[in-house]
Amino acid sequence: MGILDFLKGRTDKDRYARAFEQTLRAAGEQRVLRYDARGFLIRVGADSARPEGVFYLDNGFRAWQSAPDEAARQEVLRRFSMALGDPHDETTPFGEVAPRLVAGVRDRAYLEFNRLSVGTQFGVEAASPTVQRPLTADIAQVLLLDAEDSVSLVTESTLERWDVTWETAFAQGLANLRSLSNEVHVFEHDGVLAWQADDSFDAGRILLTDTLAGVAVRGEIVALVPDRDVLLLAGSEDLAQLRALARVAQRRFDEGNRLLSGCPLVLRGGQWQVFDPPADVATEFRRLARRYAALGYRQQSEVLQKYLEAVGEDVFVGSWVLESDKDAPAGEFTTLAIWSEDVVTLLPEVDEVVFNTTDGVLYRVPWARARAVVAHLMQSTEHFPVRWHVDGFPTPGELLEMGARRVGG
Repeated sequence: MGILDFLKGRTDKDRYARAFEQTLRAAGEQRVLRYDARGFLIRVGADSARPEGVFYLDNGFRAWQSAPDEAARQEVLRRFSMALGDPHDETTPFGEVAPRLVAGVRDRAYLEFNRLSVGTQFGVEAASPTVQRPLTADIAQVLLLDAEDSVSLVTESTLERWDVTWETAFAQGLANLRSLSNEVHVFEHDGVLAWQADDSFDAGRILLTDTLAGVAVRGEIVALVPDRDVLLLAGSEDLAQLRALARVAQRRFDEGNRLLSGCPLVLRGGQWQVFDPPADVATEFRRLARRYAALGYRQQSEVLQKYLEAVGEDVFVGSWVLESDKDAPAGEFTTLAIWSEDVVTLLPEVDEVVFNTTDGVLYRVPWARARAVVAHLMQSTEHFPVRWHVDGFPTPGELLEMGARRVGG
């Protein structure tokens, strides 16, 4: 299936990707082209073992958007369409690529989505995971390889070919990020502070904790990376700034470009920790986090189900359901997941579990109570967003012990 099977021309990114493929075809490209909208890239070739090359579209898209006229846009397409190549060429030693390594961050949900997508399309053997280390619950530290016309993620297999450790490579990437950040582009933006140099590495500057510690705010530094193209900052004791932080992040979520995280972080002792917002603004941040989580689970569900089918595992991928009570404030939701009897399920982590018996009787139980009583039926997995493998069902006595509330059937 080619790119045109995926595109409907509804967004600028879609139009750019479609124009990019047309440029490739006009230049004589005959191989299969597969468009990955989430990763915003085009994989080349039908080889089941691995793609023959990848076009990373972000940098070209930016140049295309800012081009003054149609002739300039066509020149952008021509120039970037010539940028195909394996950025991790096995013959290139680490010493040669080291100056182009840049430390960065990505949302773990995206990295998981990408791994599953590649595994489904090209086989499990082709799905070399991105080399990463956790920064916080939903954000991973990664290594990026900066080329003139693209930025790509470094995989574990690439690091092995280079014969270097994560520590060595990441130290080099962090040093390069610092050298790209000699000028601190922090400015006030709609009531909040923002670092935006517009160079593909803005979100990753959250890793420059020494520099950020010097930014003047009221209280501790609070940071949020709603997408890859900005780092938002506020003071932990400045309610107006915190409210603006949530508002700007909500707006960037609505714009939907290269989304990353809705979780605010606070810098303490040189380390990032999850920030617990003051009560006056807690609702806004909770809504923001729920929106990111809902998107992550929705995108994960479809690709994970296809991946399991491709590898021959008969497991149901449970949905992460939002329920709005008619008496709840606007934007407030309860999250639910259904645990069905006799159905092996990958269960998302939610507020309440709905137990569905083979007789069609439904019981609701808070997540914490379910974990306390039937943890022996729940096996943790490495999936992100978080999933629990459940194979079994509570006994009537366990349902009673959980305080299960019958709600139907």
